[in-house]
Amino acid sequence: MFRRCFAGCINLPCIRKKGPVDEEEEEDFPVKDELHKLTSQDLSRFTAQFSPENLVGVTNLGKLYRGKMVIDDISKDVAVKIIGIDKWIFRYTGDDRLERFEYELKFLQAPRIKGNPNLVKVIGYCEEEETLGIVYDLNPHDILENLITRADFNWMLRVRTALTLARLLNYLHDRKYLIRNFAPYHIVLDQDFTPIMFELGLIVGGVLGNTINESDMRCAPYGYIDSYIFQCGTGTTRSATRYSVSMRGIAGREVSDGSVEESINTFSVKSDVFAFGVLLLNFISKKVVEKGNPVDNEVLDLWALKEFKPGCSLVHQSFVGDPGFGHLDAVAITELAKRCVEDRPKKRPNMKEVVACLENLHVV
Repeated sequence: MFRRCFAGCINLPCIRKKGPVDEEEEEDFPVKDELHKLTSQDLSRFTAQFSPENLVGVTNLGKLYRGKMVIDDISKDVAVKIIGIDKWIFRYTGDDRLERFEYELKFLQAPRIKGNPNLVKVIGYCEEEETLGIVYDLNPHDILENLITRADFNWMLRVRTALTLARLLNYLHDRKYLIRNFAPYHIVLDQDFTPIMFELGLIVGGVLGNTINESDMRCAPYGYIDSYIFQCGTGTTRSATRYSVSMRGIAGREVSDGSVEESINTFSVKSDVFAFGVLLLNFISKKVVEKGNPVDNEVLDLWALKEFKPGCSLVHQSFVGDPGFGHLDAVAITELAKRCVEDRPKKRPNMKEVVACLENLHVV
């Protein structure tokens, strides 16, 4: 069986390619002026010296901690993300660690993005030689990955979360952004069980323009990266210089029907659709993509394509009896997930179509 892993994707140099910025986003705006400038000692104090008890989760690019920050004599619940310094663990090369940090801040402070309830709100940052950190106005319940197998994350909550995230991706695609880093360990649920995306280290488009680093492929989350990119390559050691970004208004070529022409080894909006499809499979099957064992781990999209039968569902039997569960919805969401992870991008829906499909479920 064809498997995908990052075993050969190491020691790639870093290059940058820049294209046009979205015309509606061209004006300058303050990125750090409204934020608290903090020190590494501040971040350590907020998190009780980065106590293991305060660790919420580990992403491909860093660690997220719970914290307490005092603002105007008022203690506030926050989340603190430390950008990983160990390039062997967090897959950085060259100087792109600082660049990703700066791009994430710029994206989250962009006027058309700032205030979205499903994206983290930044309140402070630390920019030191040894420490890069971002402080978010966020009181996390848990990362989404940890909830996939839990019974209290019931059917209705899963569908609601999936719909919210689908709307978020559609919102970002409409504003000419590609995420390229969409995975359940890059999303938290807050105390109200609202999903919030907090890891945006690979985002391109919009105010960031078309920016590509050679290390992007090995920074991307295993199991959620577009199968088409791998299948069109020449093996796991293929050069990342062949990868590009394709989106209307960013790069690539628009064809007569308004879609983006596909090309070999190209990130596109359909790459984010693929990642969302894998997340849907996580939700309905209770299967988790194991980050630590990519060689022996079953690839979830291949499992789904192999097991799929028209009119049947891949939904875990434990959901039967959950509030709002219905067989017709189970079949519909299975078919949607399968369409999202099709090998050929042109067979996948766009996120607007995904949203419409989820909104048509009986439980919604």
